[in-house]
Amino acid sequence: MDEARGLASSCFPTHLYHESIPVLPPVVNEEKIFPFKFWFNSTVQDGMYHQNELFYRLHTTPLHLRAQLYHYACRLGQRDNVMVTASDTHCSIWVSLRSPSVTALTLRRQPLPAFLQPDSQLDSSSERMV
Repeated sequence: MDEARGLASSCFPTHLYHESIPVLPPVVNEEKIFPFKFWFNSTVQDGMYHQNELFYRLHTTPLHLRAQLYHYACRLGQRDNVMVTASDTHCSIWVSLRSPSVTALTLRRQPLPAFLQPDSQLDSSSERMV
């Protein structure tokens, strides 16, 4: 019996399903979120509350770059709780405020990846390019 147990444990590792299983970030209509402002990193930031979680707006891009933004969100989602929101004019990546990398991402003032560089910046009082 001990031989069978040893064989089974070597053939079927118990950690098999504990490794990173890719989870696609959800996409939510921006009208369905609960936005708020908060002070962080010496400036006012955009935040939102969604399904018992608080998020920080990391990047906003024009709608025509939504596929690239989603691809970037998938990469971030490998290590963080990430979601995407979309409106008629723009889309945004949001990272959970509980994520340890929020501080690292914001303190470095991480620029947009090259493939997300917009042709023009959003410019209004309620929307801003991050």
